[in-house]
Amino acid sequence: MICPNGSRLLILRDAVETVSSGGIVLPDSVKEQRLNKGVVVRVGTDPDLKMKEGCVVIFNEYAGTEVTDENVTYLIIEESDVIAFEG
Repeated sequence: MICPNGSRLLILRDAVETVSSGGIVLPDSVKEQRLNKGVVVRVGTDPDLKMKEGCVVIFNEYAGTEVTDENVTYLIIEESDVIAFEG
């Protein structure tokens, strides 16, 4: 698994819903959107990080770099790109 360095976080983004709560299939334009919310999977090596594994975070829209490992796409972001967190 990928291990972030320094003050970076490895995030697994939440999936965009493709069907509404009423059962309507949403158009491709909605499917292409990316949510700015996810779960911290791994934390960097900086001992002063506030985020911990398992935290749910909301981050800046254009933050980070996407990486794929074992057919799963993650996002690596700086802790400073986190707007809000829970957990």
